[in-house]
Amino acid sequence: MTRFIKYLIFFLLIINNVYAGNKVEGSKIFLFKSESGEVWAMNHTGNKGEFTFSQIPPGNYTIAVTIPLSSFAVNQKEKEKLEKLIDGGCDKENGRLVFKLNDNCFVLDINCEKQEKNVFTPNFKITEKENEYMITIADAQIHETFDLIGLFESLTAQYYKRCLESGKFKLIEGLQSN
Repeated sequence: MTRFIKYLIFFLLIINNVYAGNKVEGSKIFLFKSESGEVWAMNHTGNKGEFTFSQIPPGNYTIAVTIPLSSFAVNQKEKEKLEKLIDGGCDKENGRLVFKLNDNCFVLDINCEKQEKNVFTPNFKITEKENEYMITIADAQIHETFDLIGLFESLTAQYYKRCLESGKFKLIEGLQSN
């Protein structure tokens, strides 16, 4: 095997395990119009948790994700590890947010760091509904049409801890739960 092929395989393995996450079954990503609260667009995550919103026009939006209650698992070992860790953190420079909820960990990664004219402000709020949680992630002021590309996955406690210990994530300010 050539050296290039070995490096390519190694690189692909690293990319595949960046989060070591899994798709969150039944989750939906929403873009709400900030002024009216109406849904501008909704998308289900793909096989690996990926999602895309194409050609978002200028305006003010709120980005939110739902997690069905049926998606939560209880693992005593994970729970013990998580009790010692903070509830979440935001890596604004790389457009990532990690958080824990009901002894489960999640990561949301969007391409907001690549935007020069559009502004994203973390706005983390958890609301429990009948069969799901609605998690508000960020407010977006879109000044230039663009495509929002993202990934939403569950994380193991080990990778959640690794994210927080990387020094890139800052404590989520104003963490709220209703």
